[in-house]
Amino acid sequence: MNWIDRCELLLNEDLNTKEMMAITGKNNTEIRRLRLEIVAKQIENGEPLYDTRRIPTELFLEKIGKTYQYYETKAKRQARLNELRSDENDETWT
Repeated sequence: MNWIDRCELLLNEDLNTKEMMAITGKNNTEIRRLRLEIVAKQIENGEPLYDTRRIPTELFLEKIGKTYQYYETKAKRQARLNELRSDENDETWT
């Protein structure tokens, strides 16, 4: 999955397991463990989640130690690189 797609997923209010896997590139076992840690922490803090199958994006990013800006910067860099590659390809054909 490219950075632009990851950025789009992060615009969701909450994420399911497959979305978290796509964003991080981690396998189902690792994401399931991560999700359970988030759920347990919320219960411990007295703020249980309404639906434990969907994790709020904010909590997910906090847990993995990233910000939306991190993914947005990566997406912008990818878009610029794609643009440069496109320009380069156009020049080789003219």
